[in-house]
Amino acid sequence: MDYSSAGRSPRTFVRQFNDLLLVLAAALITILVTLMTEGPARVVFAIPFIILLPGYCLIAALYPRRYDIDTAERLALSFGASIAVVPLLALLLNYTPWGIRLVPILLTLSGFIIAMCIIAVIRRHRQHHEERSTVDLTHLGMNRRTESATNRFLTTVRIISILLAVATLVYVVATPRTGEQFTEFYILGTAGTAEGYPAKMRLEEPAELIMGVVNREGESVVYVIEARLDGQTTDVRLGVDNAAGTQLAPNSFILVPLNNEERWEHLISIEVLDIGERLKLEFLLFSSRPRDGYQIHAPLTDNGSATIEMNESKGRATLTLQAGGDRDHNCRVEAWQKSQLVAAKEVRVEAGQDRAFAFTYPPGETMFRLYDGGLLALEDAGNELGLHLWVESTCD
Repeated sequence: MDYSSAGRSPRTFVRQFNDLLLVLAAALITILVTLMTEGPARVVFAIPFIILLPGYCLIAALYPRRYDIDTAERLALSFGASIAVVPLLALLLNYTPWGIRLVPILLTLSGFIIAMCIIAVIRRHRQHHEERSTVDLTHLGMNRRTESATNRFLTTVRIISILLAVATLVYVVATPRTGEQFTEFYILGTAGTAEGYPAKMRLEEPAELIMGVVNREGESVVYVIEARLDGQTTDVRLGVDNAAGTQLAPNSFILVPLNNEERWEHLISIEVLDIGERLKLEFLLFSSRPRDGYQIHAPLTDNGSATIEMNESKGRATLTLQAGGDRDHNCRVEAWQKSQLVAAKEVRVEAGQDRAFAFTYPPGETMFRLYDGGLLALEDAGNELGLHLWVESTCD
């Protein structure tokens, strides 16, 4: 008997495949909402798109008959299957040129959902129309009089577990933990790879490389890039296209403000104005973001150590000194702003002791120096990242 011939009217078809049609519609709406909006709307649609739809389609393809599993089991398995499938798809996507990004993830999950829905429709259509699986959300397998008390209890437990899992996920998404905040700073050769950097340069003849900055500080940041040749700012020129940055000086430029997770990557030009071998060409990245909660460390003589924990936005710092067991330490900490000494403090810690000292200075970007018995133990470079190349400059 050909079971597929039964129930071919459009109304019957929609009724028997309404769950899969609803899944496809939800996937399409999620894609549109995700690409066109931001904020809570994305979260509302993204949660079922990730934790329910992929698994539901897979379970529908594996169990096409009504009596294979009941509705509660089908939903519970859908959540579990989604939790298993989505990470696997993300892992595979990580090894592709597209990586784990918004659009590739949307396309990959959508492709999986569509493929599973097609398989589910084909397998369900081959069953007798009375045996084709459907989802009845008004029963969830609990109202059948033939069901035992044990099965009803287990079904209730499954439903409560699903609701708790969804509630937990919503809470985690709504109150995300702040991850590590940092900035990526890198240089590449003109081919876009980590090689092919200019090593031999001609006097006042431009060379090129690719420079990149990625803001992962959790907020919008303005960056300044500066070049130095053997520590000199006047022996090198640094240029960038006007659309990518604004020239501040011949050796520096300011980037357009970068939002959180935004990447800046552009071709820059370099000119050296001095001749020599093994010249240190430095690229320094300065951030306008105050160093709040940052720590810098320095060793002291005789196994001593010093730590400065700073809060630049409030003009406060804590200097912690740990003296070795052999001698006392007489230290001096200085705060510098724009090459001017703005605050200083003399502190003393006896041998074998640990002490913490409060230190105040004007709020703002600050660089610190620490002297131990007259010797410079720490010279802070400020809020900067640095990269360098060794180059040879000729005039031939």
